[in-house]
Amino acid sequence: MFKTSPVSESSRLFLFFIVFAYSCTGPKAAFTFEKKSDLAPSQIKFVNQSKDAEEYLWHFGDGTTSALANPVNRYIHSGRYEVILEAKRKKKISKRKRFCTYCRRWNVWLKFRQLQAIWL
Repeated sequence: MFKTSPVSESSRLFLFFIVFAYSCTGPKAAFTFEKKSDLAPSQIKFVNQSKDAEEYLWHFGDGTTSALANPVNRYIHSGRYEVILEAKRKKKISKRKRFCTYCRRWNVWLKFRQLQAIWL
């Protein structure tokens, strides 16, 4: 018969604790986005920074969704959009919300013309 040493038994217990602790923690949703312009229409790249997740679900605030890890979305209309990322691992879900705001090109042009009229 093989005898186990106290060191190997404690090593197994430690390994079990690490695996158990990891399986109990949930995912942590996080993201940033890269936009080239604040003017609509605009194409935005979302960069997923979630930890410990296996699946993702994005809600872009304009009625569209994506299950890609790092999606791209095109906003056609001006407005303030609430973007939600759901990061999932097994039955655990973490959500992160951020806002993206865009305005139409003619709104910017109109504001510029109003400022120009004041300066003249």
